[in-house]
Amino acid sequence: MAHLTVTQRIEILILIGCGNMTRTQQEVCDLFNEKYPDRPISQSTVSKVESKFRETGNV
Repeated sequence: MAHLTVTQRIEILILIGCGNMTRTQQEVCDLFNEKYPDRPISQSTVSKVESKFRETGNV
């Protein structure tokens, strides 16, 4: 996983959304990369951040 700050990992989770207002992992990746062009991430990074949060409740 890319070395992201806690704030960036939280932002990824916020971008994913909740309930019926969610984005795909690729949409989150694209939005994050637009905001942080110097820190590009892949869809797998979004997947890992989301999985860790769902499994542990931590970012």
